[in-house]
Amino acid sequence: MNMVKSLRFYAARNFLFCGIMAFCFMFSQSGVAQETIVIDIPNLSAGAKPLEMVRIPAGTFLMGSPENEIGRNNNEGPQHKVTISNDFYMGKYEVT
Repeated sequence: MNMVKSLRFYAARNFLFCGIMAFCFMFSQSGVAQETIVIDIPNLSAGAKPLEMVRIPAGTFLMGSPENEIGRNNNEGPQHKVTISNDFYMGKYEVT
């Protein structure tokens, strides 16, 4: 894969990830109880957080920002509907 295609792929992947995260945030603020599971990791060091995962329900959300939004960057559009057709689990905490 050449450099331009590689950069486009990573930009698209990160854009989709940000949209899913926004969807997850909106869901977390909805007042609906979130189903969380904990994955046991062998030999986890003392004081380390376990792997907690939250169920993300299937649904549809609008990704991207409106063209007339103040401070909008060119890479934030076009605004479009994204449908997640199956529930999935996502890590509750950022992994660095």
